[in-house]
Amino acid sequence: MADPDGNAFLVRGVNYVRFNGDLSVTGGSPYTEGVKAKYGSVEQWRKEVRRRLREWGFNTLGAWSDPELGLPYTLNLHITPNYYWSKGGVLARRRLRLAREPDVLWQPFRTFPDVYDQEFARVAREVARREGRRGDPNLVGYFTDNEVDFNVDVIFYEFADMTPQEPGKRALIDFLGKQFEVRDFNAKFGTKLTSLEDLLDYTASEFQVLETRNSLREVKVGFALQVAKRYAEVCVGAVREADPGHLVLGARFAGENARDVLASFSPFDVISNNYYGENPPLAYFSKVNRLTGRPTLLSEFSFRGPGMPNTRGAGIVVGSQGERGEYVKSWITHMLELDHFLGYLWWEYMDEPREGRRPDAEDSNYGLVDLEDVPYAQVVEAFMEVNYLFPKTA
Repeated sequence: MADPDGNAFLVRGVNYVRFNGDLSVTGGSPYTEGVKAKYGSVEQWRKEVRRRLREWGFNTLGAWSDPELGLPYTLNLHITPNYYWSKGGVLARRRLRLAREPDVLWQPFRTFPDVYDQEFARVAREVARREGRRGDPNLVGYFTDNEVDFNVDVIFYEFADMTPQEPGKRALIDFLGKQFEVRDFNAKFGTKLTSLEDLLDYTASEFQVLETRNSLREVKVGFALQVAKRYAEVCVGAVREADPGHLVLGARFAGENARDVLASFSPFDVISNNYYGENPPLAYFSKVNRLTGRPTLLSEFSFRGPGMPNTRGAGIVVGSQGERGEYVKSWITHMLELDHFLGYLWWEYMDEPREGRRPDAEDSNYGLVDLEDVPYAQVVEAFMEVNYLFPKTA
């Protein structure tokens, strides 16, 4: 990347750097309560965190962080959960489980928005206008969402289960009409349709019955590619309209969840991908770059160690804080060998509550600091080693 002065800029950052930490399932925020007692005010907390991050070699605040910390930062627009909220959390098919914690939005897993609904485009434009920070030189760019489920089965069956009145169902039937004549469809799936329009009344369960008779794989992938492209075009268009001067960093894809639809994401400036595991995703990130033609950003990664329950959460659990540090160094040094790689954002600044966070009860050791705000020295030292491979001011 290039900063506003034209200097090379490698993202070296941390997600969820904020005074208001996770809410516990039992109530309250253990981290926030601790730092209130320790620092007395959010201003003093910001002063210390800003000093720490700079000393540790970080230069960027990742998703859900406090822009007032005075470092280059990113913003998550949460277009998809905002769309669901605009529907009151209720779709024609079912009620969605939505959560708001305090200003962090969560979309339900295994759902996908109706990107053909004009309300989706309206919400995208509204959110981009409301949240946009046009002209702010400290803003690196926008994430459109977090871990929307781009699995082709989820997309296909979500649209298949829509009612005939929903625009997405119309889009699916129109897509099928380009793939099949009705007689060919009947022959392939053993149906007796008079027209493909009859499929408007089919539910996801009925489409699943058809799949037991013959494969829908090619159809599902083709439709998911179309849907993913529509998602990217609508979201990027909304951001461009509100703020043409900043980067659109993608949707923080989850692992290899979007692997079958990567070719649809060229509208983004950067492809941000969250990834957890034992080995750095060199081959997958190279595939992302090859299929999209876009540079890549590791927007979330982490390793868990002892001291917390670690009963829920992504990523491996290792035996010591020193081992966490070794994984940090191994991953980053290998990822930096990729010539399309723009940087990394660690998950997260502080540990999750021991009792589990709302709304998903995660209780893991992801932090650079513990719940008493004490840094994990070996993890911090590992980051300092890799962060300082580059000039401190870069």
